[in-house]
Amino acid sequence: MTPTVLVSGAGGFVGREVLRRLTAQGVTATGLDLGDGPPGVPCRRGDATSFADVARAVRASGADTILALAALLPDATEGDPYRAATVNPAAAATAAEVARVLGLRRVVFASTIAVHGDQRGGEAVDEESPVRPNSLYGWSKAMAEAALARFREQGVDAVSLRLGFVFGPGRLRGVGAWADRFVADAVHSGRSHIPCRPEQEFLYSYVGWVADALAALALADRPEHAVYHSGGLTVTARDLAVALADAVPGTTTTFDADAAPLPFVTRADGSRLAALMGRSHPPLAACMTDHRDRVMVHIHDRSAVQGRTS
Repeated sequence: MTPTVLVSGAGGFVGREVLRRLTAQGVTATGLDLGDGPPGVPCRRGDATSFADVARAVRASGADTILALAALLPDATEGDPYRAATVNPAAAATAAEVARVLGLRRVVFASTIAVHGDQRGGEAVDEESPVRPNSLYGWSKAMAEAALARFREQGVDAVSLRLGFVFGPGRLRGVGAWADRFVADAVHSGRSHIPCRPEQEFLYSYVGWVADALAALALADRPEHAVYHSGGLTVTARDLAVALADAVPGTTTTFDADAAPLPFVTRADGSRLAALMGRSHPPLAACMTDHRDRVMVHIHDRSAVQGRTS
């Protein structure tokens, strides 16, 4: 029997993509968000840190699985330590408590590779590498994972997926919004800007891959492990610019040569997830082409709407 899924954080960058892909697979999925969810998908208004709101959404939708994606973004957590210490851990724990009380089949939590702190040496971190966050965001997700480990001891099937730096269309908020904008700008004008040094490395995780991974963990009969890495591609900002020029010929990309290095984990072993999914993260060229195509579809759709209303 196919699971029925409730996705908290449905109006966010990853939440919208997950709902789009679940519904495309014929899965019954409902969103939960403080604001609006994506068009064409049922979405309930509610607070992911409220037991009553989440339980009400589960009962109304008939969900047996929760994808817990609602969270504060990194820049918001660093600027607001009170909410950093409450919102992200509470959203994960609330989903797990609802699952425990109502007897749901699974909770899948969107964690972050930032629980490992920054890149130390050239080796890839794996799921058993030390947890040593260097940011409030990383600590908030590490606390959530610690709570979920206790819920697992109480019989809740709680699984965490640690995401890399997520790129793709629709990333509109936070300091990482450029991860969509640099492609959109190239399509619009042939000029692009990446606000970091050309040699800055990223653990590139394309939003389509991340959404498929979250869906796979939600729908699998029973994942073998409690924690998975999303994996991804270790690329530099210069690599992004080269791939963008291939996807959008003639694009000129500039960088911030004096920008401070970003303290990211840039190498992660995604083999555990790849074994579950039966495939690995797609190559950068394929991701960049898909990103470009979806930007162009958005431009076409918006032009069509403007044409009908003018």
